[in-house]
Amino acid sequence: MKCYYTYKVTFPGFKWFYFGYHRYDGKHYTGSPVTHKWIWDFYDCEVQILEWFSCAEEAQRVEKRLIKPFLNDPHCLNENCGGIVSDEARSRGSKKAIQICIEHNRKSSPEEKFKRAQSGGLVGGKLPWWNNGSHNTRSVNCPGAGWTLGRLVTWRWFNDGFKNIRARECPEGHLPGRIMPRNNEGKFKK
Repeated sequence: MKCYYTYKVTFPGFKWFYFGYHRYDGKHYTGSPVTHKWIWDFYDCEVQILEWFSCAEEAQRVEKRLIKPFLNDPHCLNENCGGIVSDEARSRGSKKAIQICIEHNRKSSPEEKFKRAQSGGLVGGKLPWWNNGSHNTRSVNCPGAGWTLGRLVTWRWFNDGFKNIRARECPEGHLPGRIMPRNNEGKFKK
């Protein structure tokens, strides 16, 4: 018995549309909007059943196939397709995340901000480098007397005008630095 179906919701007089799937329960179903709920609240909609299925997985597969080509269409009210989020929803999400971050910073006291900034000098989750003039190590705190913050650079780039090499000391006939290949327009090649 086929008890699942895919459907398309349209709004007469407007170009908006919405795809979905649902289990048939004998009741009239018009979708379960979240993002664009106001459209359902203010305008009349028509539901067209597209196809019947015997299992939910098959109906979901077809629903994804229906939504995917229209996901970033401004008239498509679907914001998600099998975990892929539309550009509009992604933009709203990033704006919301920025707003939350701003609010969090606004509520933090100067002492809390300073403590977060001081919390190890961690960049990208990595510990800072320390050196004693001959060796490098990573540590939250200074490893001991004679150690300074920073990493010793052991390998550097040198060139002979044609070829780049890396070495500890500048070889004879070479200059410090690297030659970057350019295209015919004088721009760096990618």
